[in-house]
Amino acid sequence: MLEGVHLDVTGATLAKTFPIDCTGSEPVCYQAEGGFNILSVTLDPRNLPEGDMLAYKSLPPTSVAMEGGTSTNYSYYTYNNATRTLTLGFVVPESATVFGLLWDDLVEIPLKVAIP
Repeated sequence: MLEGVHLDVTGATLAKTFPIDCTGSEPVCYQAEGGFNILSVTLDPRNLPEGDMLAYKSLPPTSVAMEGGTSTNYSYYTYNNATRTLTLGFVVPESATVFGLLWDDLVEIPLKVAIP
């Protein structure tokens, strides 16, 4: 939840860019450096009142856990006003293959990751 709005994880994608398939340069597009990928996790508000915007600037501590007990905080985010979805970008090692979302103090949420 984020300020009373339920969020569903609707996608997780591992790619070299954020947002996925972006071909521009910063600050619109980010490229993963050598040895890293960017894990994009998309969150969809379930009960956001029509006309309201998600309070994405008030995120609680948010990170992804990886095998071996390591974790990393999100580095990038984008909010799509038209679809009202929030996508977080996490820079992760290329060797990482198993991920779980750590949202505030909730139990780890396993992520099913797509690779384009």
